[in-house]
Amino acid sequence: MAAEVQDMLDRFSRQKGLVIQEIVSNLRIFIEGLPIELNEALITLSEQLGIQNFPTSKEDAQFIIHGPNSSIKAGTDTISVSYGADGVFLDGRDSKQKIPSLFEPAIATVAGCLCLNEVLRRSNSFLPIEIPKASVSVNLRVDTNSMLGPLDELKFQIEGSKTKTNILQTDDGSGQQRILMRLDDDDFLAKQLIERLRISNGRIASEPAYPVMEFNLPNPQKTPRGHITLVGAGGLGTWVLKTMIQGLNKVELGNLEFLIFDGDMVIESHNLNRQVIYTEGDIGKPKAKAASDWLEQNLPNSNAKIAYCLKDHHLQRFETADLEHNDSVSLDDLMEANDSNSPITVLNDTKIQQQLMNTDVVLGCLDAMRPRTLADLIAAKMDQPYINAGVEGLDAIYREFKDSSLVSLFGKEIATTKSVTSCSSLDGDIPVSSIVLTNALVASFQAIAALQRLTGSNHATINTVRWQLRENDIFCIGNKNPVSRQGFVKDLESALWPESKSSIITDPVMLNDIIE
Repeated sequence: MAAEVQDMLDRFSRQKGLVIQEIVSNLRIFIEGLPIELNEALITLSEQLGIQNFPTSKEDAQFIIHGPNSSIKAGTDTISVSYGADGVFLDGRDSKQKIPSLFEPAIATVAGCLCLNEVLRRSNSFLPIEIPKASVSVNLRVDTNSMLGPLDELKFQIEGSKTKTNILQTDDGSGQQRILMRLDDDDFLAKQLIERLRISNGRIASEPAYPVMEFNLPNPQKTPRGHITLVGAGGLGTWVLKTMIQGLNKVELGNLEFLIFDGDMVIESHNLNRQVIYTEGDIGKPKAKAASDWLEQNLPNSNAKIAYCLKDHHLQRFETADLEHNDSVSLDDLMEANDSNSPITVLNDTKIQQQLMNTDVVLGCLDAMRPRTLADLIAAKMDQPYINAGVEGLDAIYREFKDSSLVSLFGKEIATTKSVTSCSSLDGDIPVSSIVLTNALVASFQAIAALQRLTGSNHATINTVRWQLRENDIFCIGNKNPVSRQGFVKDLESALWPESKSSIITDPVMLNDIIE
């Protein structure tokens, strides 16, 4: 039983900085009159939120999510939802346009996110303040005059727990000292105490909201085909893959290829409540490998290649020696242990450049700004839109850069920042809380943008989406202007490499010459 509790604490540890997990776990929601795709999206999202019994019976329900033609009367415990090619509506109206099947899984996911977020709001599940990191310490105040010998000869410990001890001076003139004993984050006792943390008062938005998104998704122009570059296979990247592949499996396909970048060598248990394609069996595996395996199983006729983090030299001129690398390198050479049953093969730098030159879609699903800027530059060199998304706490944004760039919007400083905003447990990262709803919603718009590129559209129908979960406030802006990216290449390069010019490729046509 203790092991089961431990697993539960691990899985939802990052989400607990945003919600009261006890309330979320016990939510009782009934669904009625919804499309199959929306039912499936709600089930998946509820499982990743940690709702233990979804859906529940109508008699036992706290909340009811229903279609617009339902006989259920509107109230604070009911949520009406409809979607189509003309938008997503939670205000009681019915969509008037049938959605193309290619896009329905993504739009159903968007609708599911808005519905479940409204349930969280109305049930007061959100914490009044975000808590990106919580730890447990024991403080001792000691009088060194009472002992024989120096203080550092003593060993302080809590029986059954691992701690890190620091000795701190007091400034009250007493001559006493403080012993700070911090329990390891993985310690079961620490997790039990954090689980009991409660924060009350503060301003919490719980009045019902009725968000609406209006757009116009046209029918695809041709059979999906082409090459997709996905930079990041975490919370955003996995939801991009899931909603994209669900749509692709509904239609006839042409040739599809994927290049997946991710430098995270280990899937952890806390990833499983928002990185949707991974399971318990993937814990310990590299994310890029697990994502590639998932693609092979769920879109078997596609061709997936994997790589490590996107690096500067993937956009810089190779020396002759670099072109003499073998076709691939084994990840086993970089890892002492490999839990997978098959060898892991990643592309070398030459093959990565070849793949990038042939890509039709560049998707940024990252937790740091420099690699985002590199990905933006790849797209700009080929005069393609860069499809970007980001989440932080209870805020999320999607944007397709087609007549601007990350640098033009945020300034050159973003290209040189080394900070990583991450839900990882690695030291040095800026901790951030994360919830599945933000990841799934904006990643679904990334998937739609990618699918539109693969089916002949020059750019996506939707340019920008911003979502603030506390108010369930969402808005989107459509795309109007034509794609114009090459004018931003120089600024992106100068921001990335301010001290170097000669090694940077400035003409996108010359990239093919380098490979030849």
